[in-house]
Amino acid sequence: SDFFGSLNKFIATFDAALEFVKRIEALKLAEEKKAAAEEKKAAAKRAKDKVKKTAKAVAAAKALETAAIESNQKSNGKLDLSGQRKQFADPFVGPDTDIASNSNGEVDKSSPS
Repeated sequence: SDFFGSLNKFIATFDAALEFVKRIEALKLAEEKKAAAEEKKAAAKRAKDKVKKTAKAVAAAKALETAAIESNQKSNGKLDLSGQRKQFADPFVGPDTDIASNSNGEVDKSSPS
């Protein structure tokens, strides 16, 4: 009977330890889920902030473009593109020899080179 008493004590102690380990594992799992949810929330907030920042930059660029176009149109009612760089110019082609420039950088089309 001493054998069965020791065996019953061991089983009771083992069951208590098993319940303790299960609670610890459940707490760890809950903490991991909470951390994952917080990280997901933080990533969503970073993505949202990035979208807002990009939208602000696009709006600012459009406003600058509109202001530049309006200021160019105000001069004599015509759109002056003489100061604009050609966006699709071939970088390997030399300067245009038909157009001479003045000392102040203005284009003078009347005097050929």
